[in-house]
Amino acid sequence: MTGARNFVIAQKATGRGVGASRDEPGGTMLPDAVEAKRTLFAARGRLPMFDDEPFEEEDWAAMFDAMGLVPRRYDARADALPLATIQQHFADHRARIIAQVRALPPYAHAMAELAAA
Repeated sequence: MTGARNFVIAQKATGRGVGASRDEPGGTMLPDAVEAKRTLFAARGRLPMFDDEPFEEEDWAAMFDAMGLVPRRYDARADALPLATIQQHFADHRARIIAQVRALPPYAHAMAELAAA
């Protein structure tokens, strides 16, 4: 429950309130766990994940991105992989997406099935 509560609190924190000092008027007071996530994400694009969190790392990253929070530098762990490995990973991922899209029924057919239901 705490993880879900923290995620909702973080979603509600927008504009000046995100990361504002707890002493500043109008600043949203973020729980310590959320502040730790925000700080690390802002620094390196990394997110500490705690036990039994109901939301994935990607959910937190998308939320911080939507808030306009851009990491100051990239995570140095990215340098550990050869460029060819990264390129192959994305090529494989792209191929899987294309295959899944091609397996979908045509739009008109899908809409006709929905209308008949």
